[in-house]
Amino acid sequence: MAEVAVIGEGVIDRFLESSGARDVIGGSPLNTAVALRRAGVECDWWGRMSTGAEGEALVAYAAENGVAGVGVLRVDSPATLVTIELNSQGVPAYGFHLEGASDWGWTSEELQGLSAYKVIQIGSLTSVLEPGSSALLARLRELKASATPPVITFDPNARPKAVKSVDEAQQVRSRVSEFLTIADFVKVSDEDLDWLNPGVAALDSAQIWSTVGPKLVVMTRGSEGAIAFCDGKVVASTPGVKVDVVDTVGAGDTFMAWLLRSLVEEYAANIPLDTEAVTAMLTQSAAAAAVTCSRKGCNPPRREEIL
Repeated sequence: MAEVAVIGEGVIDRFLESSGARDVIGGSPLNTAVALRRAGVECDWWGRMSTGAEGEALVAYAAENGVAGVGVLRVDSPATLVTIELNSQGVPAYGFHLEGASDWGWTSEELQGLSAYKVIQIGSLTSVLEPGSSALLARLRELKASATPPVITFDPNARPKAVKSVDEAQQVRSRVSEFLTIADFVKVSDEDLDWLNPGVAALDSAQIWSTVGPKLVVMTRGSEGAIAFCDGKVVASTPGVKVDVVDTVGAGDTFMAWLLRSLVEEYAANIPLDTEAVTAMLTQSAAAAAVTCSRKGCNPPRREEIL
């Protein structure tokens, strides 16, 4: 049985190109689950999928990649659509079509099976969009207080363009802060932190986050690599990996997946805090993310490409 559950959206990414629209499978949590499975770790993706053609395509892709386990639900709601336009450097700009989509409707009853896992990965829009966000937060609080709590890992993966108002932005920031208090291990980008904590330098935000609950906070910095904090102090860092970038879609998801691979396979879900171990985790994850950047769309490397 899989020890890891990855909870969250699977979406249709519609790339808007000069030659026309091109649809591919996407969604940060689904990308993370696929990248983790390709890294050699059995995991179950937990996703609420439309019963329509788009949902069918998403579930088929998950099954093809070995992550369509007990957490996949089919519901009579539309799939989520995200439009993507790439600039000349391959950096994506997103448009979100989220209203009434199946991904955000999680209930407490649907989440009961999470007690079977040693590690639960959460993040992206599923962690902040209602009504499922509140149900997920409540369920994870229950598990955190249980006799055998799972390791909760969190990648906020902020999506500013999905937010429609100043009030909604503040609600998202508040919800991320709530998840921080129960998360054990966090990966976040410097761009995420700039939006989540406006007016505070990203390095300072990551340092603060490492004092409010998580044992380890890893901040990615794009081509500049990554840095890790424990209890307010820098514990490790790694430089960026030079690569000919095709696009950066899925790079952060791949990085998160390879952090999880090390956590599960090398440390039996016990979060390492020493410099040597954390540096090795960061270096390997950066190498995997660089491979994804060298390919079109989110096409994470397989285990043998990195190990």
